[in-house]
Amino acid sequence: MTLGEKIRGLRKKQGLSQEDVSRKINVSRQAISKWEQDLVVPDTVNLMKLCDCFGITLAELTGDVEKTNKEICDKTKKIHKSAVASIVIGCILTVLSVVITYPIKMADFKINGSCFDNELYYLRVFPLNIVLFISILLILVGIAKIMKGKLKK
Repeated sequence: MTLGEKIRGLRKKQGLSQEDVSRKINVSRQAISKWEQDLVVPDTVNLMKLCDCFGITLAELTGDVEKTNKEICDKTKKIHKSAVASIVIGCILTVLSVVITYPIKMADFKINGSCFDNELYYLRVFPLNIVLFISILLILVGIAKIMKGKLKK
């Protein structure tokens, strides 16, 4: 709902004409008409006068407080869900990277007749190093999103 629609709705709800409102706040009827058509936005002084005329707060006139709060809450939940998903996927990829090193070690032994003593060495070898890097990056991104959300509160 635009500001002009809110002004028109409040005026009609109180049974006032544009002329009545213009007299109450000392502006022309044409100014009220332009505001209601969203051709011009009232200045701060006139916004305050409109609030007094209609008996509402500036927040009620200029914004949909409930809708704004709901949008912020929904956005926060969405960010939190994506952060948690990022961390979970990162953890799964990390575990998968570590678990898959043993079969790689066994394959290396069968093919080459020798292998590294420590399976974790294979995490430094392509493509597991890329998977491990991506998994750590996902975990860090998730943590950063959660921390950013907590700092905003």
